[in-house]
Amino acid sequence: MKTKLKAASAAVLIAGVLTGCANVPAKNTPEAATYGTYPNDYKALIDAYQQTTLKEPSSAVVQYLNEPTSGWTRVASGAVFGYRVCLIVNTKNSYTGDVGNLLTEVFIRNEKVVSYNVADHSSSAYDAAVQSACEPASPK
Repeated sequence: MKTKLKAASAAVLIAGVLTGCANVPAKNTPEAATYGTYPNDYKALIDAYQQTTLKEPSSAVVQYLNEPTSGWTRVASGAVFGYRVCLIVNTKNSYTGDVGNLLTEVFIRNEKVVSYNVADHSSSAYDAAVQSACEPASPK
């Protein structure tokens, strides 16, 4: 019985690893050859994006953790290559209370924010993805 349980556990683990690897874009895809134009004005792009998405944009306190670094992210339509910027954002919610310092991953391609992901301190896979992407830039 223990042998069957170990075999089943190993099969599940291997399937999980293979499934995770299937989501990584190939390095030789045409899109991987270019990350788009480097966003020299990334702070202005992010600030403009936040003006249209945050509930209280005038209250936002933003700490930039890094300058744009090339990479890729997954969006609804698939993998997108571009530039990642990680931030800590604290702003007000609908009830004028602080939301707290939230790790945020912003992805820019060709002078446009294509992905804005916030880790809200939950234990979700979504939070883990943001934390993993921003780990090299996060304060220790």
